[in-house]
Amino acid sequence: MKKIEFSINLTLLKKKDDVIQTLFDYDKMKYYQMPPLKDYKIIKGADLQDGTLRKLYYSDDDSDIMYEGVVKNELPKGITFVQKYKSVKVILKHSFTSLHEHTLWKVDYTFEVSDDAKIDRMGLIKQLTLDMKAFKGYIEND
Repeated sequence: MKKIEFSINLTLLKKKDDVIQTLFDYDKMKYYQMPPLKDYKIIKGADLQDGTLRKLYYSDDDSDIMYEGVVKNELPKGITFVQKYKSVKVILKHSFTSLHEHTLWKVDYTFEVSDDAKIDRMGLIKQLTLDMKAFKGYIEND
C-alpha cells in the first residue's frame, strides 16, 4: 500500500458553529457535492458518534456506494472519518478554528491505495479544493 498525504485550508465567512452544523447535515450535501449525494443510511451507531458507520449512495442503484466511519469526534474542534470507496481508503481529519466571525477549515487527507495504483496527486488536490470551495459557496450564500 502507498499513502498520499496533503492538507487543504479554507477560510469560510461564517461562524464555526454554523459551518459544523451545515457541513455534517447529510440532507444538504446534495446541494454542493459533485456528484451529489443521493441518499445515506446509518448502518451502525448514532449520528456522528465514534464508531458510527454510514453508507453513502451516489447513484440511484447500488453501483456507486461509499462507506464512511467516524473514527473520533472532537467537535467543535474537529472530527476524523475513514472512508472506503472501492479499493481506496481515505482518512479525513477536519479541524475548525474560530477567526472572530469567520472559520478556518482544515482537512488533512490520507489516501491509501495499492502500490500499482496510478494517482494524480496534484489533480486530487485540485479536485478536493474545488469540492471544499463548493461548500464555501453554498454556506456563504445560504
